[in-house]
Amino acid sequence: MLARSRGERQAELRALNYKGAIALRHGDVDQAEGRFADALILARALQDHTAEARGLNNLGIIAFLRGDPAAALADYQLALAAYQQAGVVRGIAETHHNIGISWRERGDYRQALAAAEQAVRLATQLQDDSLLGLALTGRAETHLLMGDADLAAAELARAAEAYDRVQFEAGLPEVWRLQAGVARVRGDTARVIALLEQAAELATRQASAEALADVERDLGVALEARGDRGGARAARERAIALYKRLGAKHAAQAIAALIAEAP
Repeated sequence: MLARSRGERQAELRALNYKGAIALRHGDVDQAEGRFADALILARALQDHTAEARGLNNLGIIAFLRGDPAAALADYQLALAAYQQAGVVRGIAETHHNIGISWRERGDYRQALAAAEQAVRLATQLQDDSLLGLALTGRAETHLLMGDADLAAAELARAAEAYDRVQFEAGLPEVWRLQAGVARVRGDTARVIALLEQAAELATRQASAEALADVERDLGVALEARGDRGGARAARERAIALYKRLGAKHAAQAIAALIAEAP
């Protein structure tokens, strides 16, 4: 690496994180994990608390993808402490969002909601609309899982507005996926499918493997509910392929089991 040969350690650190982020976005989780682990070691050697927190957050994301929310939560708690030491409020907010996702996956909606509310509070304080959209989306999903579809719908509308203000399309597939979840609760299958197909198209254009995997998984459920078994199977097979690329073996196995059970 050119930065290393020149002794430019901070440039090397940025390059490792950048390459890891690209690898993760495109679904190469093993390469991403290696880059992030190297970045974490270097950040600690440089006593760069912000970079250390970023590395821990990234490793937490990978642990979560691999079906280990407890390990992800441990990484996120360490990341939170590092961001607090560095005084990086945006990082603190993002980490609270990630902590909320992990608690939600573990079925602890009270803890998930508390973390999501912290993320929303800090994003509002920073007046950062892309971060606010992310935080509101996370809180909306927890409300949806808690059975409050109306509150989730209101929060998702706010998230979409926040993203629109800063022209941040990358967050929209997740907003649309959750809006489809609201439509499912309300019994509007046609809207569910329309929203998921719209989300899949945008996530495909953005080459966002993680977002697309979740959308295809949900699309399989919606198409099966409409009686389109062939379409449901195809969507689920696409989701399995994406989850496998991401290293999300548990998610892939769960969908494979649904295909095996189908008549």
